Amino acid sequence: IPLNGASTVSANDFIIYVAKDSSANSKINENFFKGLSMEFNLAVDDGSKINILTKVGNLKGSGKAQLNLKITTLGDFEMKGDYIISEGQFDFSANNLVNKPFDIEKGGTVRWTGNPSEAMINLNAVYATRASLAPLYIAAGRIATEEQKNTKVNTNAEMLLKGSLLNPEIDFNLNFPNNSNIKTELQGYLDDKDNEAQQVINLLVRNSFNANSSSGVGIDNQSLISSGLELGFSQLNSIFSQSLGLKNLDLNIKSLSDVGFGYSFLKGRLRLNTSFANNTYNSTSLMGSSIFNTSFSELSRQYEATYNINKQGNFVFRGYNRPANTEFFNQNNGGYVTGLGLSYSNEYDSFQELIKSMFRKRIIQKK
Repeated sequence: IPLNGASTVSANDFIIYVAKDSSANSKINENFFKGLSMEFNLAVDDGSKINILTKVGNLKGSGKAQLNLKITTLGDFEMKGDYIISEGQFDFSANNLVNKPFDIEKGGTVRWTGNPSEAMINLNAVYATRASLAPLYIAAGRIATEEQKNTKVNTNAEMLLKGSLLNPEIDFNLNFPNNSNIKTELQGYLDDKDNEAQQVINLLVRNSFNANSSSGVGIDNQSLISSGLELGFSQLNSIFSQSLGLKNLDLNIKSLSDVGFGYSFLKGRLRLNTSFANNTYNSTSLMGSSIFNTSFSELSRQYEATYNINKQGNFVFRGYNRPANTEFFNQNNGGYVTGLGLSYSNEYDSFQELIKSMFRKRIIQKK
């Protein structure tokens, strides 16, 4: 959505130049152009993509909206309506040093009430990674177990964006999706929003928590290399999926210790996903715990296959093999578990639509 811009008209077929003494002058009727007013009512569906540049990153995604746009003879541009995001990504950047892709949760909104550049947003974005709890427990004055010291856990750095679209207010949250007990244990420390925000920023910059949170965020060589590698891997993923046109292949390389890929068959109905991770905590290695400095048998491995039984994709067969303890994602904690299942899902825009769909067949049969 371009919020400003200009263009120049070089030639138009309704402008005709004639000489003063030309006989064509008697055939010309004067008509003064008094301007142009336009009004658009746009119905936006999930097939439409949105891309907005803000001061703290790039927002892109897809969703639904009913938008009204007006352009007056004076050049005023008004835009009204709510854009409800179905899925999207927020590329958070800070001082050209940190660039992290956050996944926007479904239901986030962008609301226009007039001036296009003064839209209001309400979005919750999540950056999912794995990190050792040892530094976080030390900062909170708690004692971490040996398991927590030596392994990484699933960690979500959440960013709540509110207010102005171009310069939003940002609030940080820290969550552990597979084990809420961790945040309960550290509640006294994380209840201080400054502590929580500081640790989230450390996680984004350093890919690890900071045992001495009062020291702020330390930018060392390891942090720079880690951020540079993640940014490079993100660009590599984009090259494979967009520039090379490999739509069936999806790379997911977060770091040297976390690599995954997926491939689709049968026109996208059958999809295979796999990932490999070295989740041992290494605070001294410049490159961290790489998948290349351990044997294949010691890596945490996850495999998943999904098949869309119907073309709509809402009736799905799924099979997987993954570590039994998904919190610590380590094969030594209970081995692996294999599962098979069927799932069916359907979405409705209103409760009334749901009721109609439930009784439609019965009504037709009676008729």
